[in-house]
Amino acid sequence: MHESLYEGLYFDSEQEFMEWLQSRPRNELGWFETQANWFAGQLLVPSGPLQEHCVSLLESNRDSFSGRGYIPHEFWSYASNELAEPFEVNPIVIEIRIRYESLSEKYKDYYQKK
Repeated sequence: MHESLYEGLYFDSEQEFMEWLQSRPRNELGWFETQANWFAGQLLVPSGPLQEHCVSLLESNRDSFSGRGYIPHEFWSYASNELAEPFEVNPIVIEIRIRYESLSEKYKDYYQKK
């Protein structure tokens, strides 16, 4: 991943690498990190199990949200923290997967269907 960025670079120490890393533009590093998190999500968080865990989490929170008729957007920030545990990944990886899979949209009317 990002081979062209590292091609031809050699570091004699961790310090040299850190200095080089800190010299990179902040937005460039942010983009690389987002790509790495997306890749981790594709590799470590399969769609089927993620959706199963989402449904389980929605069911365990039924009493909190079923009266509203919809699931508030903030729920998915909470969900990403909860869902990160079974997959042993950073919550941002789950947030990216939730966005990529459009799960907040898919389950927005979940409590109305039951």
